Amino acid sequence: MSARAFKSGLFVAAVLVTPSARATPRSPMVATAADPGAAAVRTNLVATSGRASGGRTSGASSLTVTSARPIVALPTRQAPMPGTEDKATDAHDAVRVGALAGIGFPRPLAFEGMVKLHDWVGLGGEYAMMPKMTFGDVDARLSSYALDARVFPFRGAFFVGLRGGHQRFDATATVTIPTVSSQQVTSIQTWFLNPRIGLLLTTMMGFTVGTEIGVQVPVSRKLTTDAPPEVAAQLAKDSTIKLFGGTLPTVDLLRVGGLF
Repeated sequence: MSARAFKSGLFVAAVLVTPSARATPRSPMVATAADPGAAAVRTNLVATSGRASGGRTSGASSLTVTSARPIVALPTRQAPMPGTEDKATDAHDAVRVGALAGIGFPRPLAFEGMVKLHDWVGLGGEYAMMPKMTFGDVDARLSSYALDARVFPFRGAFFVGLRGGHQRFDATATVTIPTVSSQQVTSIQTWFLNPRIGLLLTTMMGFTVGTEIGVQVPVSRKLTTDAPPEVAAQLAKDSTIKLFGGTLPTVDLLRVGGLF
């Protein structure tokens, strides 16, 4: 093969390959022969020289260009930026701490400190009271303190709870003895259990609202009075004293607060 024929073959290869490379659009998803790491273009230059005839050299050059198929690069999952991790794992905070206040019966005002663990269990302590109120001829006031536990079986708003504590009910009544009228104070101290069910919803921002119903069951009861024995027996039969010293329903109409 003559030098002239070899140079001619190289020139033809450059002319054929260069425009094709320029016309090939690049895509971030497709690797072509011009991209690093892609399959190389295999170029076969076959140059043959003809035999000289009549003192003139005839040459024939054959050019074959073979390109590999484009390689499609599959997208890879990028690592999350700091602070943008999947929030699904953080949907239930490990610990929430806060305070709640409620209105209901038989304790019109209640204040509770609460700790909520993994949205499974809520533990708290409660102080409740009833300011001085009049029922017929009896002036009454009530106060209680209790420990409280709630279980959230679905890690949502619904819960099953149990409260246990001590309640003091004081009643002042005017008692008339044949010729003398006097005010007598009677107190009922009760240890109680209060199973209940309800809803307690806590938003992502911590705002909490709920309601519940249950029943208060006395475990033990002690009645004290400064009235004479015959009057004490009469007071023990009073409907108001029997109500607050016995089994009675409990209702929290509304309980609101924050758990953070």
